[in-house]
Amino acid sequence: MNFVIALAFVFTLSGSVSASQIAAASSSESQLEKVARGADAYGDLIYEGTVFQLNGDHTQPLYHYERRVRREGAEQFSTSFTHDAQKIALVEVASHDANYNLHEYTEYQFQLGQVGKVTIKDNTAQFRVVRGSVEEEAHETVSLPVVVGPTMYGFIYQNWESLLSGKTVDFRFAVMSRLETVGFQLKKVNSSDKNVRLQMKAKSPFIALLVNPIYFNFTSGKSLISLEGRVPTKLKVDNKWTDLDAFVEYKNITLDFK
Repeated sequence: MNFVIALAFVFTLSGSVSASQIAAASSSESQLEKVARGADAYGDLIYEGTVFQLNGDHTQPLYHYERRVRREGAEQFSTSFTHDAQKIALVEVASHDANYNLHEYTEYQFQLGQVGKVTIKDNTAQFRVVRGSVEEEAHETVSLPVVVGPTMYGFIYQNWESLLSGKTVDFRFAVMSRLETVGFQLKKVNSSDKNVRLQMKAKSPFIALLVNPIYFNFTSGKSLISLEGRVPTKLKVDNKWTDLDAFVEYKNITLDFK
């Protein structure tokens, strides 16, 4: 059984773990163990991604990535999981409404051995990160939409016409390592009749010095092509996990997820 087939088997085990059971786990290790052992079915496959180092060899992938969507009444769940040739690296689960207004997001970071969660309610973002048995919490008031990895493309599609017309779209991106949201702006750059290129840039000059702009590439018909920039998975260098700037090439399975 190859790894991709084995991974699909792991993620469709009948002994699945509910969100409440995962949230009640006492340590990051126990939460990660439960997700790896029996995560719930993630729903319909929307697209696949192949992750390469941005300035490296684009014939040698570092990770493979999937995005799936399932619906429970008015609530939608967008899930992304990333793996290499041997193991799961990252699982991200976001719940939101049909317009991609975020309700809750959980990040299972296997590489760092931590689990982070942010809940958006009444204009407040409540963060909780567990590393081993150590828990950190923080909260902040938010007035702009809060976006996470699994809702990024849905958010872009919700603002597609505004972006095409040349408008700049402001939003906040939830960053678990900082236990806070960070302000970003989206705008169209260097586009043509056949392709649309969007730039995501930090509003803070200080953050912009640390993180280069991220670029999203689409066909004019909204078909996702590629991403260039920082991704949540890490790269091990000298036995340490470091931030990864990547080139992600996408294969669209269906566009019926907006």
